[in-house]
Amino acid sequence: MITGLPDYITPIEQSIRCVCNRRYLVFFGGGMGDAEARAKERAVMLKAQFVDAQFQPWLVCSCDQVLDFVSDLTVLI
Repeated sequence: MITGLPDYITPIEQSIRCVCNRRYLVFFGGGMGDAEARAKERAVMLKAQFVDAQFQPWLVCSCDQVLDFVSDLTVLI
């Protein structure tokens, strides 16, 4: 048995770039305290659009590319 490895948890947020180079900071929920507020601050720092994947699991970028933020994560849960 392997010990000392932390349990896998889905990331709280992830920076994603569309094929058109537009950046999104995707917040997946969770975290402690004001995790969402900190993610929004990081989005501003990165000049990225903040997306809350809990309420907006996908969107259509301005270049008409469909961005799906949760499909790959549901396989890991």
